[in-house]
Amino acid sequence: AYFEKNRKFRKADAALYKLQECLQEGVKECRKEFARRLTLDKTTEKYMGQPYRAKRLLKAERWGSGKKHKHPDHESKTKLEVSYYSHYSHHSDIADTTTIIAPSTRIHSRMPSVVPTTLEPETPRHERKTVKEELGEMIDQVYVKQLGAIANFLYINKDIGYLDKLVTERKEYLSGFLVNCIEKKEFNPLSKHNKEAQHAARYVRGTHQAIFHIHLTLQLVDLESRFLHLLLKEEGSLVDNLYSDHVGKILDVPIEYLVKRWQKVAKDVVYQNPLIVLDMLGEYNKLRDGFLNILGRMLENTAPSRQIQTAKIEGLQKMMSKACGRSFIEYDLHLSKQKEKIIAGVTGLHLTKKVHKGLPADGTVWHGSVKCLNFVLNGLLQYREVLEHPCMMRSSELHHFNGYLKKNKSSSLVGSIILTIIDALRSTLVEISKAYRNRSLSQIFLLNNFHFILKRIRESGLLANDIKNYNFVDRYKKLMDDAQDLYSSSSWDRALEFVSVADSAKILAKCERKGDILIPDRWAKAAIKNKFKEFNEKFAKQYENQSVWSVPDADLRSQIRNRNMERILKQYTTFYETYRKVQFSRNMGKHIKYTPRNLKRMLESILPD
Repeated sequence: AYFEKNRKFRKADAALYKLQECLQEGVKECRKEFARRLTLDKTTEKYMGQPYRAKRLLKAERWGSGKKHKHPDHESKTKLEVSYYSHYSHHSDIADTTTIIAPSTRIHSRMPSVVPTTLEPETPRHERKTVKEELGEMIDQVYVKQLGAIANFLYINKDIGYLDKLVTERKEYLSGFLVNCIEKKEFNPLSKHNKEAQHAARYVRGTHQAIFHIHLTLQLVDLESRFLHLLLKEEGSLVDNLYSDHVGKILDVPIEYLVKRWQKVAKDVVYQNPLIVLDMLGEYNKLRDGFLNILGRMLENTAPSRQIQTAKIEGLQKMMSKACGRSFIEYDLHLSKQKEKIIAGVTGLHLTKKVHKGLPADGTVWHGSVKCLNFVLNGLLQYREVLEHPCMMRSSELHHFNGYLKKNKSSSLVGSIILTIIDALRSTLVEISKAYRNRSLSQIFLLNNFHFILKRIRESGLLANDIKNYNFVDRYKKLMDDAQDLYSSSSWDRALEFVSVADSAKILAKCERKGDILIPDRWAKAAIKNKFKEFNEKFAKQYENQSVWSVPDADLRSQIRNRNMERILKQYTTFYETYRKVQFSRNMGKHIKYTPRNLKRMLESILPD
């Protein structure tokens, strides 16, 4: 056909040379067009076109909290959770059909279900799209096929320079997209749409930006891999070795950025809250297979880029498990620093007059105990599956922190970690209790805190499984008994010394009986008066001091009052009955301020509700 239209060429070789020049010119134009379609226009700062609409990944409704509605299989209202990652399994044809995770929905994917960090608003079930459909709609099929036709022409004409241009431009685009979203704008829809995360003092699971980052990266890698497969394989007919090499270079950008960013975040959050690190590790464990499946689908087994990127993804787990161990060590150090800060702040202060802000003046439960137990029971136990993951057992940092794991006194790794934390809290409480100048108040402080710990642990259900072999209840009962004995002795021993009847025979021998009344001599009068006076003063002082102390738990308050009555009332009643008929003063009421009945009433009201 060419020679029929160009009869002016007398010789076939001249026609072929002209054809070659036309083809070379066509290749140059195709190369320019290919580059133009991929390169950012510096004047308008826009691309001529993009293979997929990446900004759709950031749409708020894809990440906002789902509305509660009545599930057809449940009478109670439940939250509808949508996972975007259940299709990243070895059987994607099955998993792609299951995107809604609800309490009654059975997931057939081998991949573990994902904590609902990406939720969609309530829509009718028949209108919901699978993940494959949703990501497919983001790709501009027309644009990619046009670009693929150009790529195929260049490949057929053995001009593969377009691949280097493709790698350069896609790397720059992916890097710019992630940096702009994660670092410059600090975009985090998981936190913005979670009112609880905005107002709560404690960390709310699934709201850290690193969680959003790994989910976003997985979606971005998936979209990029779909685009590259359509462009280079289906339309461009690229051979496997070239395909793997160049695709590997492109996909390395978001993976490398994720690894570096998570390393930085992990270093920061290690000193903030162990729950954030556990949350990050838990999300990684759930999404790990998704990354590996995409790499396996896109890259050859022997491709160096696949081995490198797989090692990076696998290395994240080791890095995060180490960070978890370090975060627990830092938490333990934080408790120690609190102890040192309080002790340093109250040195030389009498707490009944001037109170350090970190130590409760009334001996109530320390805010550090409340925070620690909330951390353990309301936070740490939510991450049981993360703590029991095999990667945590390989963490040398966790073994360094977890003293009870070596002693093998608990029945689970979770239990041994909890025991280590609570033991650190107990040690801290004992040390900071020494900062009280009033020894009785220091024991009330310990009683309040030990009882609080025991009660919270009992209510948690940990005694039945995780720490059942530790004799936790017996140990803390012993600690409370010791504190109760010290409280009683430091509070009442000095007062009770003066109501002892050990010398009553000697005193009564100095008394002369007149009917039912005993008349003591001068020495006996002074001795009896001194006994009542000293007891009255010391009891009144303790009663006054303890009237402002706090024992918030009613059961513990009753135990302390009952022990006080057992110790004081019986001895005082014996003393009172011994000297009740001795006329040691003209104004007996001046010296005998308390009858056993009045004393009992006062002891029942000590440590007010």
